[in-house]
Amino acid sequence: MWSQAWHPCYGAFAGGAGGGGGGSPTTQRALLVVQLSQVDAYTSVCGEGAAQTLASCLIQAIGAQRGPIVVTDPQWALGSFSAARRRILAAVAAHPQVMWVRQDLVTERWNDARVRLVAALQRRWIHAVRVGGFWASERLH
Repeated sequence: MWSQAWHPCYGAFAGGAGGGGGGSPTTQRALLVVQLSQVDAYTSVCGEGAAQTLASCLIQAIGAQRGPIVVTDPQWALGSFSAARRRILAAVAAHPQVMWVRQDLVTERWNDARVRLVAALQRRWIHAVRVGGFWASERLH
């Protein structure tokens, strides 16, 4: 079960998303926002205050990001627990370099989703990511 203290918001840059990392002058580091719609579930379980704290942390990271932002999300409909997600979506919409990766871990196995995500990152010369979300891991594998 989630707790208010559980979310790290985002971690350090993690290499390995794009293979060797560093061979191209266009190699980039991205902020990876993981499963954005899950913020609604986090709100439901942990409360609006905890979700707004998480949203503020992610919005700060989004605002500070000078490179691309990659958002994985099943793109669930907005609802009564979506206030924090709406704030994050507004920050994402204001960023000039956003890549959306539709990913529904209810219907798709994590390993299949991870393989698709890593391939998408490699196509964009992204070799390292900072992972953000209500749960975060610094490794994609």
